[in-house]
Parts: sequence; C-alpha cells; structure tokens
Amino acid sequence: HKEYRRQRQMCIRDRALARAIDSEAARYPRHLSARLEALSDGAQVQEIDAAELTIIPQTRTIEHYQALFLALSLDRPVLTPRTEAMTRLAQQVGPDWLHLSDGPVTADALDLALARVRAAPDGTRPNLHGRSLQTTQNAYAVLFEDVAHRRARSGISSR
Repeated sequence: HKEYRRQRQMCIRDRALARAIDSEAARYPRHLSARLEALSDGAQVQEIDAAELTIIPQTRTIEHYQALFLALSLDRPVLTPRTEAMTRLAQQVGPDWLHLSDGPVTADALDLALARVRAAPDGTRPNLHGRSLQTTQNAYAVLFEDVAHRRARSGISSR
C-alpha cells in the first residue's frame, strides 16, 4: 500500500497542473482522457486501447517505459519528448509509432502527432522484434547456459 500511495502522490504532486489537466479533459470528454492516478494493469490497457495516441510526458522511470511499451504492444502510437534513447527507439519501432517532440509535449506537438497518426497507412504494426517475452527468455537461457558451461570448465562450484 505504501508504494501505491507514493506513486499516487508522485502523479498529482503539482495540484495546480492536475486541476488544469482535469479542466481541459472535461472540455473534450469524447476526445481526451487524463488519468492522474496510478492505474491497474487492466485500467491502463483500457485507457490505451481506447486512445488514438498515447502521450508519455517524460521517460524518467521504469513506469514510463512500461506504459510506452504497453501502448506500442497494443498498436497505439506514442508521443513523448525527444531524448537520445527515444530517438533510437523511434528508429527501431518505426516513425509512425513513436512521435517525438522537441522539449515538453505541447498542444502544437500533439496536433502534429495526431495529423501524422491519421495520415499513417493502416495495417502496419510497430517493429517490436526482439522484445517479446519468448525472445527475452531465450536470450537469458543462452546466457545462463554459457555461464554454467564456463564455470564447469573452470572448476568453479555453483555454491
């Protein structure tokens, strides 16, 4: 429970900003959803699945990356500020899937990203090759087998 409360407090630390976001979202209830609390996995999937575009306003924590990859895995494009890591990721997943803003996400950046999303060809998916659970499990299995074989060859005990 402590972790949930800490996350919730982090989500709404700037109460004036939270009120402004809630106010704007209320003006466009059919077009804009803003959830300013920690969400369950199911609620995150619902919100992202209903979205035309998911905004990740920063990529500083593992939770931000989790939300970003959840959106991409649900075939939803993402708008986020440009960083070196996000630029590389955009090259990997495809430019139609990761839209980058120079500086903080603004209304202009949102308008541009939405126009690009709406102009993108239908039927494509983000390139998430190499990021599946099976691929990750296989890579760890190969690593662990290699370590075990090296230890056995060098006579190092596993204990």
